[in-house]
Amino acid sequence: MNIGCSTAFHKENLEGALARIAALKFQQIDLICIPGWNHIQPKELATDFEKVTDQTLALLQKYDLQVHALNMAVPHPHQRDDAARNEERRRQTRAL
Repeated sequence: MNIGCSTAFHKENLEGALARIAALKFQQIDLICIPGWNHIQPKELATDFEKVTDQTLALLQKYDLQVHALNMAVPHPHQRDDAARNEERRRQTRAL
């Protein structure tokens, strides 16, 4: 059985969360990808996928951690009357 730790327990930056999780001897994480949290921002991921993924992979390697699950959300999933908002949500979802 694999037991991971969510980065949600540490609301500061991603590196701080990963450092604390590694110090607790976990090997796998549930990575938070939710707007407003200080970990992976879907909008940033959609805008600069390579940069965000390269930075994230470097941190995972630094702390010898693996992603076990992604905890994801995009903004306003039930408000579908605005075409621009819908397209931005699709863009972020594709990046995730």
